[in-house]
Amino acid sequence: MRCAIVPLLLILALFAPLAAAHAVPADFAIDPFSEPLSTEGETSTLIIFDYRCSGMSTNGSEEGMGARFLVSSAPAWVEARVEPEAVELPACEGIGRATATLVASAVEDAVAFDPGAIEVTARWATSGFELDSVARVEVVGAWRPAIVVDIPEPTRQEKAQTAAFFPVTFTNAGSGLTKLSFEVLSKGESLQAVVPNPVILQGRGHPQAIVSIPFAIQTPYRNGPMDEVGAVTYRMTPSMPLDPTQRGEPQEFTLTVHTEGFYVPAAAQFFGALAVLGLAAALRSAGRRR
Repeated sequence: MRCAIVPLLLILALFAPLAAAHAVPADFAIDPFSEPLSTEGETSTLIIFDYRCSGMSTNGSEEGMGARFLVSSAPAWVEARVEPEAVELPACEGIGRATATLVASAVEDAVAFDPGAIEVTARWATSGFELDSVARVEVVGAWRPAIVVDIPEPTRQEKAQTAAFFPVTFTNAGSGLTKLSFEVLSKGESLQAVVPNPVILQGRGHPQAIVSIPFAIQTPYRNGPMDEVGAVTYRMTPSMPLDPTQRGEPQEFTLTVHTEGFYVPAAAQFFGALAVLGLAAALRSAGRRR
C-alpha cells in the first residue's frame, strides 16, 4: 500500500498549482526572421507568449504576474537581445498574451556564418512559483562577398616556347562560402592562356578563406628572333556555391608577358639535322674517293 501512495502524492504535488489561480504557459513561440542576419544592420522578429490565465481553474488570474525573456543560446556569429526583457502579465480570464521583440545581427568579425538557432527562455512567475519555457528560431547569415586580389608580379619576362606562371592570391574578406569562377576576356594572338578551375573559399577569418592560384600563360611557339609583349586579361566572378544566381561584383586583372631572345629548333631537331648533314658529307667524300 505504501508503494502506491508515493506516486499518488507526486501526482498531487504536480497538479496542485494548476488548480489555483496561477498562470501556466499555453504557447511560447518566435516568428521566423524575414531575412538573413547581416553585419550591416539589425533584424527583428516577434516573440509571442500565450498563457492560461488561471491554470486549470475557471477563476480569474492573480495580480502582479510577469515574465522575463533571456537569450539563452545563439551561434557564435550572432548578437541577439530581447526588447523589453521583462513584461507584465495582466490579470485575465481564459488565455492571455504577452509579446516582445527579438533583435539580432551578425557579428562583423565572425569567422563563419553557419546556420543555427537562437533560443530564448521565458521565465514566468506568479506568487506561488517560477518556471521556464524555451522557444527557438532558425537563423542564417546573409551572404556578402568581398574578394581581395593580390598579384605580386603582374609582368614577367620569359623565353619562347615556355610557360610563364603568375601566382595570384585571392582572399575572402566577406561572409559565407564563396565560389570563384574564372574566364579569359582577351589575350595576345600569339599567347595561350590556361583558365584555372573554380575554387571555393570559406568566410573571412577562416584558414581556408585564402588561396593562391598559379595562372599559366604559354609564350609564343616559334623560332627565330623575338621581342614582343603580350597580355591576358582575366575576369573573376564570386558567387554563392549553393545558389549560383547569387553573384558578387566581378573583378578583372591583367597579366603581361615579355617574350625576348633568339630561338632555334629544339636540341633533338638541331643535332638530328647535324647528323643528316654529316652523313651527306661522308657519302659525298666516299663518292669522290671512288
